[in-house]
Amino acid sequence: MRAALSEKIRKIHQTYYLPTMTALATAIYENETIQPMAQTNEDYRNHAQYQLAGVEKIAGTYPFTLGRA
Repeated sequence: MRAALSEKIRKIHQTYYLPTMTALATAIYENETIQPMAQTNEDYRNHAQYQLAGVEKIAGTYPFTLGRA
């Protein structure tokens, strides 16, 4: 995934854990050359509703909501 980022990045977090013979490593990078998208909460909700449109019609599925949790 590092190749998907530009040349200028900032490392936010790094960890290494060896619980057994297989190590677990995590690194989180932030891309500094691309401006974040100016997306509002309403735009995001509209996008999510578009993605879920019609899912209730599929047998055996339902959209997860806090009311159903």
